[in-house]
Amino acid sequence: MNKTLILFFAAIALVACTQKTSEFTLEGDVEKGDISRLYLFEVINEQYGYMQLIDSIPVTDNKFSYANDSLQTQVYFLSPYGDNRLSQTFDEGAYLFLSKTKNSISVSHESGRPLLISVNNSPVGERFEAFTGELYEVGNRKTIDSLDRLFFAARDRNDTAEMRRIKDYSIPYYDNAAQQTDEWLEKQIENSQGTLLGLYLYYTYRFQNTTLTTLDEINTVRRALQNYDNEAKQSAYFSKIENRLTQLEQSAVGHQAPEIEGLDSNDNKFTLNDLKGKYVIVDFWSSGCSWCRLETPYLAKAYNQFKDKNFTVLGVSSDFEKNDWLKAIEEDGAHWEHLMLRKEDISKTMKRYSIIGIPEILLVDPQGIILAKGLRGEAIYNTVAEHLK
Repeated sequence: MNKTLILFFAAIALVACTQKTSEFTLEGDVEKGDISRLYLFEVINEQYGYMQLIDSIPVTDNKFSYANDSLQTQVYFLSPYGDNRLSQTFDEGAYLFLSKTKNSISVSHESGRPLLISVNNSPVGERFEAFTGELYEVGNRKTIDSLDRLFFAARDRNDTAEMRRIKDYSIPYYDNAAQQTDEWLEKQIENSQGTLLGLYLYYTYRFQNTTLTTLDEINTVRRALQNYDNEAKQSAYFSKIENRLTQLEQSAVGHQAPEIEGLDSNDNKFTLNDLKGKYVIVDFWSSGCSWCRLETPYLAKAYNQFKDKNFTVLGVSSDFEKNDWLKAIEEDGAHWEHLMLRKEDISKTMKRYSIIGIPEILLVDPQGIILAKGLRGEAIYNTVAEHLK
């Protein structure tokens, strides 16, 4: 065999070896509890409890093993129940940090209680386990959970007086726990910068809840990402942040506003591009959003003042029912341009504009360039006045 072939087969062997060692595997044993199957979820948004079922893992003789090459290093959720519509799935499950490698864990379970998970061979998994334990203590979860149980018990009895009493009694505990938790998390994020756990903390507790509106803000995060180590850069969080930044860039201040298409009150096609040549306040809203409708007087102030000066307002509704949409327009006296997004277009339009929640109000110039985002209250009028002067 010549040297070229030897090197060729050696390269194949090396690739095969590399692929094998990078495989995502999860194996372990059930030390306590009657579990016949475990369910693995991807965590979409940990703070809001958004999860998506990935797969189920059979447990035989108190042991389990699972492999999946498509999974990345990140936090997952494991539960003995697989229906994410049931509170039992979340109440009796637990978060765990898994790497794109061999993961070994031990599981214990008591009915009505969360899974107890012990990570055996992963430094980041052990650090995450320690972090969640401290977070539980800092957030005074033992007291909070006890108060929650009392409240839910009163609710089950339909005892509204007791529910009110428990709620009033609980408020100081919740407020204090929230403040302590936020301050503690800030220190944890700062102290773990550059590491995989630090990137997870930044993504989960800061980035997912932050609105970046300008290219400068976006590029500041991009530069900060380069300070993380290779372990962090190879995780799901690095790619998630990069993808989100690219998406945010497409609707940042200074960028061409993505097209918006919907139907007017007569069911005719209407688009943002139809208003090109004018300054346009674009108001993403819906009839059932009380916060959205509180902005209507400020929108009306700007519209009435500048409607004869090459300016208008475009209401972009995510309502499902046309009657609800038209009724709200009349009730609020919002007599400017409106369109209702088709149901199948709502999600992709919101994604195109990187909208996490409504209302989202922005100003677009006559050439369709975004001039300002995140407008509220008097800032709506003041921003329009500044650009039209």
